[in-house]
Amino acid sequence: LLLAGCSQKVDFETFKEKAEAAVEARDNKAVSYLKIKGTWQDESVNFSTEDAKDMTFSELAIAALVLAEVNVTFYTAAENEDATYSVGGGFVISYKTTDSDGDEYSWKRTYNSKGYLTNYAGVQNEDKTNITVSYVFEK
Repeated sequence: LLLAGCSQKVDFETFKEKAEAAVEARDNKAVSYLKIKGTWQDESVNFSTEDAKDMTFSELAIAALVLAEVNVTFYTAAENEDATYSVGGGFVISYKTTDSDGDEYSWKRTYNSKGYLTNYAGVQNEDKTNITVSYVFEK
């Protein structure tokens, strides 16, 4: 959390360059354990790779959505002109808008210094999502 506080807003090209360099510099150790915990649209979420065989369809759907964005390079393919990009001790992408019905929608993705997703948060139609992702890597 403190590392994210050290981040500075940057343009997309700087974000992309630093994010891709961080991923490239990884030691490529495989993830041996993954835990997803928090709330998803105000519903409690708490499961891990150990629980995968016992996950409900809903839990699998949430895991699939979170895991699609587990790597910061998910956001380096194309710039979202409405997003704010920050770098420093990790990476942060945030976005806020109002839809055609006047409902506010916002989200924020926080990645560690190696470009792995650590927090997936957002608010849509007053439903809040705040997921923490933690990892154990093979030695």
